[in-house]
Amino acid sequence: MAGAGSADTGSARSYLGMHLYDQIRHMPQPIIASINGYALGGGMLLAMACDVRVAADTATFGYPEIKLGIFPGTGGTILLDRLIGPANARAICLTGELFGAERAYQLGLITHLVTKYDLAAETARLADLMAGYSPVAMRELKCALNASLEMSFEAAREAEIKAHARCFASNDRLEGMNAFIEKRSPNFRGD
Repeated sequence: MAGAGSADTGSARSYLGMHLYDQIRHMPQPIIASINGYALGGGMLLAMACDVRVAADTATFGYPEIKLGIFPGTGGTILLDRLIGPANARAICLTGELFGAERAYQLGLITHLVTKYDLAAETARLADLMAGYSPVAMRELKCALNASLEMSFEAAREAEIKAHARCFASNDRLEGMNAFIEKRSPNFRGD
């Protein structure tokens, strides 16, 4: 039988987990979660830390931690609330019930729902699509989206303005607009 842990140990674990998931969310490149099987507890939080979530229709989601006398304390409750809204987030956390990929798609927890046979191809398609975009625009867009998730409305708008300005001043923007006018594919360099 496991012994009781200390509050300090619990806090340290929470901060460590939050830091890991924050690092994933703040990477300049888009991160795609490809979910097949179980995404429970930390696995679900790991998926939520990603920018785009693709799941097989056979995947299972949930926060069953309440059944163990704990809850998703590494930012999982807050992130879930911000992604799908408080009513559904509370129900998922408080009941500990598992739910399928179709329900996760309805809630907006996953963005693409495919068969398990199409999962790898759809994930690769999305990766190829986003890899063709400007690294500058992608990085700055992620800054703006993260600000919206993490900050007040006014602060997020200011962050968006600054991110847009940095993007607007880039060579990638010039290349993208010239390519559009010249009816050719852009050659983004990330500067």
